[in-house]
Amino acid sequence: LAQALLMLEKPLVPSLMRTLLDKASEDVTAQVILEHLSSDQIADVILKSLGEGGVIKPVGTVAGGVKLGYEKAKTVLALVEMRLREQGKHGPLVTEAVERALQPVLSAADEAPLAVEFDESRVTVSDEEIKRCLREAHAIDEAGSVRDVVRTLVDALADSVEKEEMVDVAETLAGDVSRLVEHRDFVVLREILQRIKTIASTAGSSPAEVVNGLLKRIAEGPGLDLLMAALWEVRMTPSEQEIQACIEVLADQLVHPLVRILGEEPRAGMRAMLRDLLVRIGSKHIDELGAFITDSRWYLVRNIADVLGRLRSPEGIPYLARLVRHWEPRVRAQAMDALVSIGTDAAQETISAFLDDREERIRLRALRSLDARGLPMAMPALRALLEAQGSSNRPFALRQAGIETVARLGARDAIPALKKIAHTSFVFNKQGRELRRLARMALARIEGAPAVMDQAKRAS
Repeated sequence: LAQALLMLEKPLVPSLMRTLLDKASEDVTAQVILEHLSSDQIADVILKSLGEGGVIKPVGTVAGGVKLGYEKAKTVLALVEMRLREQGKHGPLVTEAVERALQPVLSAADEAPLAVEFDESRVTVSDEEIKRCLREAHAIDEAGSVRDVVRTLVDALADSVEKEEMVDVAETLAGDVSRLVEHRDFVVLREILQRIKTIASTAGSSPAEVVNGLLKRIAEGPGLDLLMAALWEVRMTPSEQEIQACIEVLADQLVHPLVRILGEEPRAGMRAMLRDLLVRIGSKHIDELGAFITDSRWYLVRNIADVLGRLRSPEGIPYLARLVRHWEPRVRAQAMDALVSIGTDAAQETISAFLDDREERIRLRALRSLDARGLPMAMPALRALLEAQGSSNRPFALRQAGIETVARLGARDAIPALKKIAHTSFVFNKQGRELRRLARMALARIEGAPAVMDQAKRAS
């Protein structure tokens, strides 16, 4: 563990070394660690604790707490003096200050050393644990470096006047922004993305083209996949909101990349999260979403239909109308649900096209979703349904739903077909009698004749 301390690099080293030396007078652990360092290494620790442009005063404070013994203290002092002189930054006065600072240590040479038993066989920190700690320390160090580099590059991008220079900066910046995602530095990531977006909005046409291209590269690069993976991992935590803020800044560039990930994602929960994101950013990008309606992957088309329905924009109706004859029933059913969600006159007219669908459940859904606005377009299909003879061509459930629909909508154009069913004299099966009863009830409701309604109820 003592050796591991010497392997650390800036900017962690000065503060950690100062902490270790500060605690040497009162903390047994710090004393044990220092006992396992050589004179040369302790001198190195003292010098590293100064940091860049440090002063010698901290040496006097911290050295007093290190019970080195007379010989070791003299050796450490000599090494510190020698290295200070080699650096050429400290004059004789500073060297004398070091000697004065170490006097308490030298005068305490006769004191009994702290009795600390250290058994190598009882060390519980494994090599793997040490390596992990070192990796984490390096990661912290690297994350700070990445932040500084990215901010510097953004400053350079804002100050650049030559297009070629901007292209070079943007090329480098695109890769470094992804590294912010790797380090989960989402707050800084949003700050950087917002600055880049501001530069794009205030720059001239040529610089704006370069900066917008940079935003597009960031959105389409590997960083987005990492960002989505992180969002999945940090659901229901404060980090989720930090990532959502980054997504909002990049919203104009994210539709195609998110759809790409959606089409490749095998996990249902992750697909639901991606659809939620597309709904959140997609209101201004209906045409971009609609372009995927012709994709060969039916499951992706179904997801896009769901997104269009949840957006509830009339602009999505032409794209959903193209799914009326889609080969996959699940896609057609989703398109139907989307049209119901949109709920405009045009959506109702399109719903009527599903009355001839090959799947009974889709036709039933269309019948139950119709309202008065869609009735004119649906009337030919409704008449054909009511006038069909026998249950082999039109299942009982469909004809029943058809009668209930025209009754609910007050469809007077359906009266002739209803009368034909209601006035049938000879009906030999239960389903036929039920249809006749429903037809009589529908006629009474449409024609508004209470007496007829009462008669129909008694007949049933």
